[in-house]
Amino acid sequence: MQAQTETAKVMTELTCWKCGEETLKPVVSAIDPNAFGADKIVAGLLMKSECTQCGASAVNAAQARHNKTLGRKNRKAIIKEANRKAS
Repeated sequence: MQAQTETAKVMTELTCWKCGEETLKPVVSAIDPNAFGADKIVAGLLMKSECTQCGASAVNAAQARHNKTLGRKNRKAIIKEANRKAS
């Protein structure tokens, strides 16, 4: 019998976590400005990737940093607005 040797699949930023294919496509979604009621939020775009084969969503490291920075700006804007209303 011959032993089968399989090469390990290299995971890239385009590799889907669910199906394992390199079919991730970057997608940008807008934040709903009315999501937090009357509070003002910073207009921005959330970043993620979607698999064109199985439809799974994923966020890579660069997209996560962008989304985290945007979330921080929004929290600061909401706190600033709340403090302005309280004064």
